[in-house]
Amino acid sequence: MARGNVRRLGARLVERATQKGLELFNQRRRARIGWLYGALDVPRALQPFHDWIIVRGWCCVEDGAPVTVVLSAAGKQVEALAPSLPRPDVAKLYPHVPGVERSGFEVFVKAFDLPSSRVVFLKCAARAVQNGQTKEATLETVPVVRWRPGRSMLPRFAYQDVWDRSARNFHDARVSVAGYDDDEEWNRTGELFASDLTRATGIGPRDVVLEIGCGAGRVGAKLAPRCQQWIGADVSPNMLRYAREALEGSDNVSFVQLNGVDLHGIRDESIDVVYCTVVFMHLDEWDRYRYVAEAHRVLRPGGRLYVDNFGLSGEMGWKLFLETSQVDAALRPPNVSKSSTGEELQIYAERAGFTDIVIERTPMFVAMVARKPGATTEERRPAS
Repeated sequence: MARGNVRRLGARLVERATQKGLELFNQRRRARIGWLYGALDVPRALQPFHDWIIVRGWCCVEDGAPVTVVLSAAGKQVEALAPSLPRPDVAKLYPHVPGVERSGFEVFVKAFDLPSSRVVFLKCAARAVQNGQTKEATLETVPVVRWRPGRSMLPRFAYQDVWDRSARNFHDARVSVAGYDDDEEWNRTGELFASDLTRATGIGPRDVVLEIGCGAGRVGAKLAPRCQQWIGADVSPNMLRYAREALEGSDNVSFVQLNGVDLHGIRDESIDVVYCTVVFMHLDEWDRYRYVAEAHRVLRPGGRLYVDNFGLSGEMGWKLFLETSQVDAALRPPNVSKSSTGEELQIYAERAGFTDIVIERTPMFVAMVARKPGATTEERRPAS
């Protein structure tokens, strides 16, 4: 094992041991407080933060009296709030405690309200008035770490390095692309995407098809048998290696490594269908548009373009957006998913010169199908 990997493994073990030790310490401290119920869900011990840190938990007292949660650091109060959010999970555990049903709390603490030190000890206390007396006790004290960029931190736009790191082995490649490493599900979703693309773009046996961001070949393996030639393009050499393995034995496939900027290496007007599925979420908006514009360049007249992303307007897409919004910026990986809207995709296509633009929406995704003006090769072929 490389020395750097040993250091990272050691750091993870120390972090986990510290988290477990502090959890036990806080549990024992709460157990000694007879009148107070509660706990912090987040942050966890040694969790990094950057611009802000989310504090979430629950708190109530034995007689149902109003309670105030007080957050402080280095002796300075930074937030005070009254629990009021629903916590049905806690109510099931403590059904005898009055007011437990709405004992939840959540607040965003700004980084500039906290001490400037690298490690900040965030104290969460509870204050209540019982029998005319004010009582206060500490729920938990959690150390959090102010994020600072290190040599290993990659920016989002370093697409090749980001995705090569995400695809160090076949398992990691599939998980980073799809979120799982299950053969049956991998094949099922690959076939589903291939069928949807065929329906949306009319892919036929005479078409030359280009996939932007082919990953480990999940969709390409199912789509290549349906067309004359399939070209897999990706910015990551590691991903391309797994895609080659997935399509081994197919004699109508080729591969192109992208530079992360354009479709360099693909000739003008040489492609019938360009598609890019489950990729835009990992690109910045400027780069999304560049690929749409480049697709217009490489498509033949009458060629079709398909792109998709998780949508901001659908219920499932909005839920994913909200979940990501609650993750501190320091914890978001460089390939974190970013949403699109139908209007965004339509503007890209219009500005690039496409026509016949169709926007399709589902609870999770938004997709755009468009056509490059002009007659296709089939349409220009004289009737026999």
